[in-house]
Amino acid sequence: MEWVDRMNLKPYESIKFSESPKPAGDEFSVLFLYEGSKHKDKLISRVMEKSKFSGKFSETLPLQEPMALLVGLGKPEQLSLETIRKCASIAARAFRSKQKKYSVCLPVIKDKDARKFPKAAVAQAIVEGTILGLYKFEEFKKEDGEGLSVESVSLVSTGIAAGMRNGRAVSLAAIMARELTNMPANIATPAYIAKCAAELAKKEGLGLKIFGHKKMKKIGMNAFVGVSQGSSQEPCFVVMEYNPQGVTGSELRKPKSAGSLYRTAVRRPCAHSVFPSPFGSRNPKLKTIVLVGKGITFDSGGISIKPSKNMDEMVGDKAGACAVLSVMLALPGLKPNYRVFGVLALSENMPSGSAQKPGDIVRASNGKSIEVLNTDAEGRLVLADAMAYVSRELKPDYAIDIATLTGGCTVALGRYASAILGNDQKLIDALIASGENVFERLWQLPLWDEYKDMVKSEFADVRNISIYNGEASTITGGAFISNFVGDLKWAHIDIASTSWSRESKFYTSSRATGVGTRLLLDFLKR
Repeated sequence: MEWVDRMNLKPYESIKFSESPKPAGDEFSVLFLYEGSKHKDKLISRVMEKSKFSGKFSETLPLQEPMALLVGLGKPEQLSLETIRKCASIAARAFRSKQKKYSVCLPVIKDKDARKFPKAAVAQAIVEGTILGLYKFEEFKKEDGEGLSVESVSLVSTGIAAGMRNGRAVSLAAIMARELTNMPANIATPAYIAKCAAELAKKEGLGLKIFGHKKMKKIGMNAFVGVSQGSSQEPCFVVMEYNPQGVTGSELRKPKSAGSLYRTAVRRPCAHSVFPSPFGSRNPKLKTIVLVGKGITFDSGGISIKPSKNMDEMVGDKAGACAVLSVMLALPGLKPNYRVFGVLALSENMPSGSAQKPGDIVRASNGKSIEVLNTDAEGRLVLADAMAYVSRELKPDYAIDIATLTGGCTVALGRYASAILGNDQKLIDALIASGENVFERLWQLPLWDEYKDMVKSEFADVRNISIYNGEASTITGGAFISNFVGDLKWAHIDIASTSWSRESKFYTSSRATGVGTRLLLDFLKR
């Protein structure tokens, strides 16, 4: 795949995971130990005592005889899948450039905790921690990079194949989200991401539509198109469709020229295209869920230009779309029993003589007019037309948008939680539960009518920033989007605070975190 292969994914995809009844004698073994516990092997126990290894969380002790790496789990009453995930990543990083293969012994789980920590879930956490912990953005560092030596990892247990398989699928999706988000703006343009979507749709048998500038203008997506006015890069609007296996209905009809449509989409990604199935009538037996991702491939702020400090990090403003694309890639393997659409709103926000200006008024595709008072509040403009399209054309049971929308989210929640708000509490609660399960935590913010009043305009239907600029900006960003969701059951996730990291710690790499990918996959699995 020409476009996808530009990303450095193959070293991680090629790692083999297997289950084994006992560790191999010729390779390193990872042993997880609780704080204050002793190992049944007397030699290991003596070395632990001599080295004062206590088993505190994240503590490590490498041994040469026997070949083992001891990793502390902390206190047994504080054990969680997240603890296991982090400890697996510690081991993976220790072996990253030093070992081709190693084995991992599953932690001892007390009988009273067996239902809380089933073997398959523990295995999944270990695989996730391993793959995510191994990841580094090294695509452009071929000569000086450390390189990835790990080729195979054996988990010492039985009956865990499903957990390993799920962990691998979820982790590879998250790594793709990281890698694509990390790609610089001179490569990862809207067209590049659309080409990746086309290649992946072909590989996985997903339906696909790609709208370019002319088609978007024709259907009235003026808020979306306005964002890209100052850029030489055309915007792209991508819609992908997953149908579970075994489902029949008009939505699975294939056009005669599917192959040529694939090729057209890759060669001319901003032309209108559709394959392998036109989005036909919905099977009433299937729930339909739409995921919408903001994909600003570089956000300079436009005419309302950002400060130069850390502007390089604005390649990360496409993290929402990258998460959605990566989720769609994983669905055929995980096979959730939902019809799922992935919508990518792709654009670049740049200043120029043709750029959108503060004070412009544009009309979105649902007919509502928008007063653009700040061109750096552009993400909500592309989401406005994206959500209007979803409401009008796809009519799902549930819609979720995910976006690096507001700096205010970082002010409110810091780096350890994303914000969620919406109009359906059942949907929000389900997403919060998934966030807790995968440790991509969400915190709900209110969406009262008073906040919606703050984005009403004197001269248009709505304004793209609050009348009290900077006040409750994360909430008013969601309040703005609510004007374009129609009657949909909808949730908005703001990942501006969690999508980017300036440090590499446990299984989180520096730069893009891939946040949202595991959360949405867990939600769909449930």
